[in-house]
Amino acid sequence: MVERYANLIDTLILFLLPEKELNTDYHFLIQNRLSEIEGDYYTFLHENNLAILNSEGLITQDNAKKIKQVRSMVLGIEKELWTPQSFVNNIKWQSVRNLVKEILNSIEID
Repeated sequence: MVERYANLIDTLILFLLPEKELNTDYHFLIQNRLSEIEGDYYTFLHENNLAILNSEGLITQDNAKKIKQVRSMVLGIEKELWTPQSFVNNIKWQSVRNLVKEILNSIEID
């Protein structure tokens, strides 16, 4: 169960902008993050996963609802917006990030 929770948190953190690293191309960091999001969000933000975590008391019903909303928002982001530039600047990605920050803050992870 702890691994399931850790995967959820790790997936949520992927939606935040990465810190810039010395001698590392920021575009590359974001592209890698987008690739990870694409592979992880569908599973780890799925309502079945959230129901299990909620039943175990690892997430609240309110956060489960918000996480479902994040998943829905990401599903609605057009393929052409899955680029590093859009991830940083597009309002849809910014809205996802804002909701993710709200969720992470409520569980005291930043």
